[in-house]
Amino acid sequence: MDFRSVLSLVWYVVSETNLLEIGCFPGVGGCGGIFQNYRTFVKGCFAIPLGQVFAVEAELLTTFLTINFAWKYGWHRIWLESDSSYMVQLLSSHSEMVPWRVHQAWQRCIFQIS
Repeated sequence: MDFRSVLSLVWYVVSETNLLEIGCFPGVGGCGGIFQNYRTFVKGCFAIPLGQVFAVEAELLTTFLTINFAWKYGWHRIWLESDSSYMVQLLSSHSEMVPWRVHQAWQRCIFQIS
């Protein structure tokens, strides 16, 4: 693989709430990402408020938005870093086991990475 053609991406999810950890209530969340080339030069970035979301929804939406932005700008070979084993498993298996609220965005994401 020619690493000069790979665009790396570092992304993060921010979710602030008191009860989000126990999964009972959604909290105010946001997401963002930084697009870098192989020399770590910044090619773009984004930060978006997500409103009231559960933590898993914030992770899913961040991944969708990241892949969507990369696709929009013609970056079809990306290196996506995530510490979420759930996201890694979903992306590698192309699973349909996602919340119904984000199912359409998930299908678009799977199309874009296939």
